[in-house]
Amino acid sequence: MTEILILAGVVAFCLICAAACLRWEAIAIPVLISAVVEVHLGLDLGWQLDFTSIYPIDLIVLAAALAATIRQITGAERGIASLIWLLVLACWALALARGMATFGPVDALIGFRKFLYVGVLGLYVLSFSIGSRDILRFFVIWAVAAGLLSLYAVLVMIDSSFSLRIEEQFVSNYIFANERALPAAGALFIAQAALVGLSLSLRDQHLPWRMLAVAFLPLVVVLYHRTVWVAVLAGIFVLLITDPRRGMRMMPMLILIGVVSIFSLLLLSSLGHDVVALSLRDAVLEPLDTRVSSIGWRVEGWQVLVSRAIGEGPLRILFGAGFGVDYLRRIGWSTVAYSPHNLYVEIFLNAGLVGLMPFIWFFGHSLYRALIDADYTLRTTRIVLLSSLMIFGLSYNFNFEQGLMLGMLGALWQRQNAAEAAMQLHRAGV
Repeated sequence: MTEILILAGVVAFCLICAAACLRWEAIAIPVLISAVVEVHLGLDLGWQLDFTSIYPIDLIVLAAALAATIRQITGAERGIASLIWLLVLACWALALARGMATFGPVDALIGFRKFLYVGVLGLYVLSFSIGSRDILRFFVIWAVAAGLLSLYAVLVMIDSSFSLRIEEQFVSNYIFANERALPAAGALFIAQAALVGLSLSLRDQHLPWRMLAVAFLPLVVVLYHRTVWVAVLAGIFVLLITDPRRGMRMMPMLILIGVVSIFSLLLLSSLGHDVVALSLRDAVLEPLDTRVSSIGWRVEGWQVLVSRAIGEGPLRILFGAGFGVDYLRRIGWSTVAYSPHNLYVEIFLNAGLVGLMPFIWFFGHSLYRALIDADYTLRTTRIVLLSSLMIFGLSYNFNFEQGLMLGMLGALWQRQNAAEAAMQLHRAGV
């Protein structure tokens, strides 16, 4: 029986790889399902194999890596964004080798895993020629997944017994005197769907996209993740200043979103969650209180880690310590050993400036290309998503599904370059 299951699994994996070489949806849909179920809902779908655990996302990313390799070799799609992303992966691979030599293979691979998944998924999507229909279909798939996640979050906020998260809960002293319904990465997932709905509704005036923003943004407010709030506000602010005339058309919708948010808070309070008002007050006042501010201890931790790395010399600054390095630091009266809570600091510590600068280059040039995109809908959507992702990285690391988002945004950059090159050839009479 075991042999039959293994054979069936191998056949299924080969079919997925074959489909992945032809359609990006063959990887995107399983990745989003895995992200929602395994990460945001917290269900453990792994199975034990000898001394390690194998998860569905491991096999999905392996299929994406094989498909991306085949497509890159056959020259299915290449461009400047793909080359920069390959440079990012190459620099991270060097940091992995350094980490394996210094800290051992196990610790290095554990630290590298999330970066590997984001990198492979981004490279996979970049191997496709993405058009307007592809990006719209991608956003629809993302919105469906965000809708299911939102439904779950609402149920958990109404009654915590609906929670499926079997991992250790992070208990908040503020929100609903209970665990947060979703981690920050889950709140960002929903916020991105809302931002897409907001930006697409500006030009097309389609009711479904407006309803998406009005439904999702109030939920993002009550999920109580301040970094996600700031990321959303940054996206909206950049959208307003890049096109003030059209951006002002958002004001009635933003007012409606504010009304719905207030109503949602009142509704939750009426259900017995009287600490909601206290939670929101703390959300505003806590960052300003240096004695208990999470911003304060995070900044102090970044200073400790970066100063220590710089003090170890030029090689550490340029190439980092390698994946697997610990983040042990003393903050006030406490000793902290977990993530730096900053994507850029984490990349610098692991891969140095050599690993960080191409990553920032990819983000910066993607944003620049978005600002000069002639297609208004794609321009606004790219701007709000890139801005929100860059801000989110200041306090958290990305979950693996963001590799799909980065790949799509990079693919649009490549599409834009191809359109400009074709226009130049047309003007030259070629």
